[in-house]
Amino acid sequence: MRWSAQGKTSVSGKNKMEKIHGILKRIKGKTLEREIRRGYTIVFFSVMLTSVLAFAIFSIGVYRTQTLKFCENVVGLNLNLLDSQLLAIQETLQIISGDPRILEIVEYRMETDEIDYAVELYHQREILEKIEIASRNTGIENIYIVDREGECLYSSPMMIDSEKFQENVWFRELIEKVELNIPYISELHDKTYYYNSSEEKCISMVMPMVFGIDQVSFTSPAFVVCDIDLDHILGNEAEDVRFAISDSKGEWYAAHTYGEDEKIRQWVQAAEGNEKTRVKNMDDLMIVSMKTNYYDLRLVGIKEMDEMRRIQMQIFALSLAILFAAVVFILVLSRKTSRYIAAPLKRLIKRCDLVAGGDYEVSFPDEDMEEIRVLSDTIQGMISNIVFLNNKMVEEEKTLSQEKLKALWHQINPHFVNNVLQSIKALAIEGETQKISELSTYLGRVMAYSVYQPYNPVILEEELEHVRNYLKVQNIRYDNQVLYTIECSDEIGRTPILKLTLQPIVENAIEHGRETGKRVVITISAEAEGKDVYIIVHDNGNGITKEKMEELQHDLNSHTHYEKNRSVGILNVNERLKKQYGEAYGIELNSKEGVGTTVVIKLPGTEEEDDESTAGR
Repeated sequence: MRWSAQGKTSVSGKNKMEKIHGILKRIKGKTLEREIRRGYTIVFFSVMLTSVLAFAIFSIGVYRTQTLKFCENVVGLNLNLLDSQLLAIQETLQIISGDPRILEIVEYRMETDEIDYAVELYHQREILEKIEIASRNTGIENIYIVDREGECLYSSPMMIDSEKFQENVWFRELIEKVELNIPYISELHDKTYYYNSSEEKCISMVMPMVFGIDQVSFTSPAFVVCDIDLDHILGNEAEDVRFAISDSKGEWYAAHTYGEDEKIRQWVQAAEGNEKTRVKNMDDLMIVSMKTNYYDLRLVGIKEMDEMRRIQMQIFALSLAILFAAVVFILVLSRKTSRYIAAPLKRLIKRCDLVAGGDYEVSFPDEDMEEIRVLSDTIQGMISNIVFLNNKMVEEEKTLSQEKLKALWHQINPHFVNNVLQSIKALAIEGETQKISELSTYLGRVMAYSVYQPYNPVILEEELEHVRNYLKVQNIRYDNQVLYTIECSDEIGRTPILKLTLQPIVENAIEHGRETGKRVVITISAEAEGKDVYIIVHDNGNGITKEKMEELQHDLNSHTHYEKNRSVGILNVNERLKKQYGEAYGIELNSKEGVGTTVVIKLPGTEEEDDESTAGR
């Protein structure tokens, strides 16, 4: 028996060490080096990615801003040039409209009903000479003089078809606004009034002719008109900026067409005329629209953003190169850093592996890093505690094994066996063969139950059956002087219980009950309350004195176990129950001197009992 108890202690200690070894393995499995690398990589890569994206966005934004300023500057310069050209054309028309000889010829022409073609031919040649001298501006496509009805009086050369010219809405709308000697610019229109009519777009400048010096406000009967060559005034285009002319109605003319012409046209038409400058980013185009200073026209600059796409691709390639270099740098840096930090930890883990292998004499030398040094000291302290607790556990298990052994020997104590054998001898002398048979049968059952697998738990029903056999043995010995009742339902009878829990209590009840000289009455009942089961054992003995009761209560509360001259049965059973089921369970003792003693055993119930108890309630 001693060898068996020590063997069990050895196995338990081995299980503890396996658990410690498993903990150390799990600590080892958490690779700090990998975590440091991952942390470095995530943090630095996030920072670098954010920086590269910010750089790319900033660079593209700066380039776009510079491109916009460039477009605005180019459009502004060309707008000034356009204003200069229009002012030069205006001066030409003012010279012609204010020339006294031209005024005289035009007035003569309008007042004469019958034209003398010889005189008219001379007048026409004279006017054409003056017009040709004045119209050396290359932006002027044609100059002609018309009356208020739209009839062409003179032109250079004779290109105007008066009948068609009179049908032009733009001319009629324009002359209604003409006052004094102020020039006006027409809307965009085609050249269908030419003899060789064309659908090409142009704009015309109209200058009223002054026929009276003293007039302050008048309606001029004739006008000098010139068609302006748009291709010429739009010809000063920058390398990658194209220009268009837009009138007050949003109609526009461009020397070059684009795939997005319709979208550009819609945007230009939606432009408010009172805005000096408007900017629009449209797909792959940047559009800048500026209003002229003196005329109701807008100059539209259109820049293709092919260069922007090239810049974006270059920035993207540069960003990828920076990211690649950053990743390489991060990997190298994280590898070196993690190794520097993880090296002392790896040395610590190797020593922990030696401890897990059973070498408790391993020393943990001081490390340079304060944290590792503290961790080493902590682990070494833990190892010392583990060794101490393991030794203490071994001693406690030895003590528990001795208690169980003593409890077993108590149950099968030789004195009891000897008394039974003496009773059998007496019955044999008297010839009580039937009682000898019964006594031998019950004694065999008691011995078999006590000795066979004494540490295995049984169910309450089996324990109660053993108590019945024990009481039958005692009744045969004492000539039926022990009266007993046992009450237990089938459900409660399936409750697990430690072997030989009830016999020591029943034995005490018989021993102290016989001291009264009267029949011993023992009642055993089992009840379920909530999740617990209570076994109540009551006897009609002399009870326990107050001093003895206080001593027993103290022993029960302090977990006192086997000691000489103590109540071995109750104290031992109480200790076994608490170690098996926990501090909430065990024995409660109630006794009154001269009345009897009640022992209450509290056990945990089964789940099945709990469900049935709940259903019953």
